[in-house]
Parts: sequence; structure tokens; C-alpha cells
Amino acid sequence: MAFISRAEREKKIIRLTLWLLHKKLGLSTEEMAKDLENCGNQIFREMYAILKETCNNIQRPFQKRTAYEVGVVFMWLAYKDTAYKNPTEWAFTQTLLRAPQLLQVTEEITKPPEEWTANVWHQSKKDTDKLRAEGKISNNEHSPAEEIYIPSLQRRRLKKLR
Repeated sequence: MAFISRAEREKKIIRLTLWLLHKKLGLSTEEMAKDLENCGNQIFREMYAILKETCNNIQRPFQKRTAYEVGVVFMWLAYKDTAYKNPTEWAFTQTLLRAPQLLQVTEEITKPPEEWTANVWHQSKKDTDKLRAEGKISNNEHSPAEEIYIPSLQRRRLKKLR
């Protein structure tokens, strides 16, 4: 049996979850995206456009694809399901009404795309590849720079601290 890294196992769980969700809903991400792009509700059209623009700034293909797919699925559900549509529209309106206060907070915590976790992780994977090529770490190991981004390793470390 081939070795599956800890990070790859996490990805498989996410992919399987999204596959099951699409199977249950009977629609692909592309169909949902087209629905959002062409919907009559300008709030959801604008939120979808922002989602696409944001995801285009993610360097790592898996994170880009996953962030987009998760965003589309949840946005589509919020648009199509009346139980979520009104609360989503209300929350969006409340966010806009509080824009001046929120902008003050977001200026302190918002990072440019090159500092996003997914993009820094993308760069750290290059460190791992380099160390593996130099023979400094095995194919089953990750560089110290990459290890901090692997959820399963972080969970294990947190359990040890408790």
C-alpha cells in the first residue's frame, strides 16, 4: 500500500465530503456557480463575484479549488433554501450597515494575499521539496516550515500540551 501523507489524508476527507454533498444535492459545483452567476438576486451575484476574485488569489491549487467549491456550495444553499436566504440577506445588510466600524477592525487583521496561510503553506511545500531533493529529509517527512500548516500534526501537538 502506498504511503499517504498526513496532509493528503486530510485532503481526501474534504474531497469525499464535498463529493457526498454534491451527490446528495444532485448538482455539480459548476451548475451551482452558473446558478449564482445568473440569479436574480444581486446580493448573491455580488457575493459570488467576490468569492471568485478572492479564490483567484490563492496559489495552492487544492486550497483554491476547495475554498471556491465550499464557498459556492454554501452560498448556493443560502440562496436556494428559504430557511437560509432571508437570514443571509439580513446578515449581509447588517454587515454593510456596520461597514465603518468593521473597516477599522479589518484594517488591523486583514492580510494581503501573499501572506494568507494557504499561500505561505504553498511556499513552505517548496522548502519540503528542496530538502527531500537534497536528501536532508525522507519522503515521509515535511520541512519544519511546512509542518506548522498540517492540521493532523498540529492536533497531535495540542493534545500533548493538554
